[in-house]
Amino acid sequence: MPRRGTASQRTETLRGGYYLGADPASPQVGDLKISFEVVKPLTVSIVSRQIGGTFEPYMTQVGRPIQILEVGPLSADTMFAQARSSNSTLTWVLRLVGVLVMWFGFALIFAPLAVLADVLPLLGDIVRLGTGLIAGAASLGISLVIIALAWLFYRPVSRYSSSSSAQARCTAYSVCSNSAKANAPTSDGKL
Repeated sequence: MPRRGTASQRTETLRGGYYLGADPASPQVGDLKISFEVVKPLTVSIVSRQIGGTFEPYMTQVGRPIQILEVGPLSADTMFAQARSSNSTLTWVLRLVGVLVMWFGFALIFAPLAVLADVLPLLGDIVRLGTGLIAGAASLGISLVIIALAWLFYRPVSRYSSSSSAQARCTAYSVCSNSAKANAPTSDGKL
């Protein structure tokens, strides 16, 4: 293998760049392909921490970094709204993928039942349909529980306000139902 800078290598122009090596049609390990591109100046908006002449991610109070770069002049509110929207979309896509992967997993767990039922062809199809529906229902139910638990874990302020409002509703229902029972007429017609 020729070494860099030896006489066996030559420099050729290749599609707007340079190729340093023996043969551009048969590149070898150590050959170099050099190309240049022009990046024209444009306006960008950035949410980050400026240190001297450069930027680094801003560390939030919870210890997570934030660094957002968007093309064009945008306000901070707009950039954060777009980031929230993008994050929400990604979250729902990942949740859907999780449900589908769980459904596939449950379907694989139940697949031997359908194989056993294939002794009678019609029975195998019915069992396969039934296990597919059971797998779908189980994966949807478990996924909803996991999503709810994750939501409560990552939003503790919402958790406490939700549980407080749920407690208030239960207490109000209990008080209303007890007072309704107390004011209900008895079998002899008296209150």
